Amino acid sequence: MADTFFPEPKLVSVRDKTIEVSPLSVKNIGKAVTYVEPLIKELAENGVAPMVILKHTDEVIALCALATNQDAEFLGNLNAAELLSIITLVVQVNADFFVSAIMPQMTNLMKSVQTTAETVKVSQVGTEA
Repeated sequence: MADTFFPEPKLVSVRDKTIEVSPLSVKNIGKAVTYVEPLIKELAENGVAPMVILKHTDEVIALCALATNQDAEFLGNLNAAELLSIITLVVQVNADFFVSAIMPQMTNLMKSVQTTAETVKVSQVGTEA
């Protein structure tokens, strides 16, 4: 029995090194959620993915390390474009994980926004004379 969501890794070449980006193993999902949560929160608040990645490089590097089995120090010494190419593949290879992690958060965010908007609308109606 496989211990991953999807058993199809992808390859990326960085600094003359071929890196395999694999699906997250079941044992690493909890860690991955810990790394992804601040990214999701920041994306929900600001919506600018490159800035989120740059602001949360430690989490991005840790997530990439989980999916690539590469040393965090190696990943941390990459330039932004190289790290972006890896995190892009991490998200692609683990799409279902990210959808299941992100969608509930986004749904809750949208419900909160809708509730706030309805509250504001009701209070505005109550103040009209």
